[in-house]
Amino acid sequence: MDNHRVDVVSEGRLAPAFALFEHPSKAGYSDPPPRGVVAYCTVGCRAWKEEGLRPPGVWAEAKTLVFFWSATGLPGGAAVLPFEMPLPEAAAFAEGWLRQAEYGPQPDHDGSNGKGWRVFNEAWGHVGGYWQALLAVQPAWAWYGK
Repeated sequence: MDNHRVDVVSEGRLAPAFALFEHPSKAGYSDPPPRGVVAYCTVGCRAWKEEGLRPPGVWAEAKTLVFFWSATGLPGGAAVLPFEMPLPEAAAFAEGWLRQAEYGPQPDHDGSNGKGWRVFNEAWGHVGGYWQALLAVQPAWAWYGK
């Protein structure tokens, strides 16, 4: 399926959001379809803009953890894993990364905030123009209204 697109902002455990990617969305490229990740990288949006890629404007300058289902043609700085990491393990890896992440200033609104996350991919299931990407994670403030 080429139009599998997900964009979730929430808090708590990441595994349920990662489970949205446990289907053969890339079956045309791989047999059997990937069920995990083989590489990852951490990038800032500005770096991708300088490479001529066009992430959506909502990225601002957030740090992004990108997981890849293929090690072919990875961006500079990507780390290839020594084994395919199942998505539940990748979710735990991302949760550890989020505990260290910079969230930036808290939004000012009539309520309170908590540290949450954003899990997403983009058109055609890509992230930042990379067809090998499976999903991306960013720190995001969870808003609690009154």
